[in-house]
Amino acid sequence: MADLSDSSDNMAADTNSLEPAGGSTPQPAELSEVVLSEPSEELAKRLLTKVGFKERIIGYRANWSTGPMQVTLYSFRDAVSLLSNENARISPALLASWMREVYKDTELADKMETAIEQGKSDKEKLELVSHIMEQRLDQCIKIIGE
Repeated sequence: MADLSDSSDNMAADTNSLEPAGGSTPQPAELSEVVLSEPSEELAKRLLTKVGFKERIIGYRANWSTGPMQVTLYSFRDAVSLLSNENARISPALLASWMREVYKDTELADKMETAIEQGKSDKEKLELVSHIMEQRLDQCIKIIGE
């Protein structure tokens, strides 16, 4: 009969590790590479303003016990807030289109579309888009002073 004590010790060490085999936790494509120019005061105000019923978009927050919960997004802040939840579900392409068509932020939309192309999974695409949108929101808050 084979001695399994060595292999079970190794298995215990492997299963107790929170890191995937091969080292550190994988990160989405380089988050720090995206640089947004400072928006104009007019654009910053527009991004911090709520949109009307016809311009709103719908996202979802997944919940294991109740299923997906619809989240109506009336503002750029609403979208950033949704994306801060790890269970957010929304099309990254819809967000980029919303930024381009409703908020008229072509630079942000372009950067978001590039990030979407670089993302390997839906989750990674949302993480990349979220990071870019958070940067823009921070810029707008600094300009407007909210």
